Amino acid sequence: LQNCLSNHPTCQNPSSNSLPTRLISIPQPHENQEIVHLWNTKDQKAVPYAALSYCWGQQGQVTTSAVNLQSYLDGIAVKSLPQTIQDAIEIARNLAIPNLWVDSLCIIQDDPIDKATEIAQMPLVYSQAMLTIAASRSSNVHEGFLGDRFDIFDLPGMDHIQLPYRCLDGTHEIITVFDAVSSFTEPLDKRAWALQERFLSSRLLEFGCMQTRWTCQLKENAISADGYRGILDRGYDKLDHLSRTTLSLLRGDKITSTEATEEFPTDPYELWRELVEKYCDRELTLKSDRLSAISGLATRFADLFLDDQYCAGIWKSRLPRDLLWYTYSPYNPDSPDGIGEPSQGPSWSWGSASGTLDFLGTRPQDSAFDIVDCKTQTVRGGGLYGAVTAGTLTV
Repeated sequence: LQNCLSNHPTCQNPSSNSLPTRLISIPQPHENQEIVHLWNTKDQKAVPYAALSYCWGQQGQVTTSAVNLQSYLDGIAVKSLPQTIQDAIEIARNLAIPNLWVDSLCIIQDDPIDKATEIAQMPLVYSQAMLTIAASRSSNVHEGFLGDRFDIFDLPGMDHIQLPYRCLDGTHEIITVFDAVSSFTEPLDKRAWALQERFLSSRLLEFGCMQTRWTCQLKENAISADGYRGILDRGYDKLDHLSRTTLSLLRGDKITSTEATEEFPTDPYELWRELVEKYCDRELTLKSDRLSAISGLATRFADLFLDDQYCAGIWKSRLPRDLLWYTYSPYNPDSPDGIGEPSQGPSWSWGSASGTLDFLGTRPQDSAFDIVDCKTQTVRGGGLYGAVTAGTLTV
């Protein structure tokens, strides 16, 4: 972390004095370690903080509400928090990072205006964080991520053999030989919200089922990992490359055409399509979050498309082409929209459908129609890129 902060110019956070609206203050060594405080950052100078990326799960959430906000400002007993948040506090404390951002606590969850406003601030939250802590191994907030690691031999169908091995010092040990893991996915990598959290973060400390990984934006820097090193690297290659390419473009870096492939596009519009497809492979607890959970990336991409308009997940200049999406969700006649579960967005937007989708075609072609007008209305406080409540398209 210190090496990256001091010596990696490509990993530097965007210059800004802005802070998330609320942060959790981590106790200093001389302070009571059993209490943390939520605090309002209004009119405060920029301070270092870590952000947490994690899976909520279905039950037993501890959240900030209008009722308990003042008591959380007065102090929160660490032991009353779910284990994943406790572990994140421990990591921040050990790395001497004085503040932590956790969505469940730093957003007033029963205030729709505060929630929409804070979701619109996601690009700021993760891009300005000194570090994003990814609790990749945990499928819910109560599991934590600092316990004993997952044993690879518990994977279904994992065959292995053990052989005697003579070490250089003459001692005899046992080595285990097993098949490469090609299809394992961390619980967090199935979560839709986590995609933009990863892609907006300059530095990521990831606690996985079988290894702990450090990732930053220095391309020449090898990924640092322990545990079963290399086992999951192939599965992460594309994700890491896509993340670095995205952040490079958002920083304004020039990427040569020789680096571009169909799998790794460098044209911003092609990259957006690729990100949407990756995003839609992931799961949402609330189908109504379909457009909200990628709004942070949309906000950053808008800086690249200054003369364009965002239309419920599609950029207006590409509407003739990007209307050609299709979903794999089965037809459901009992659903209000007839396609999978009802979601969010006008019927012509991919946000209106659920589940995995693809776009037809890979090259721009002349369209047989013109876009006359496109209008969308977002929720109050959601900005231009948040949840959509209404939309019309005239062709």
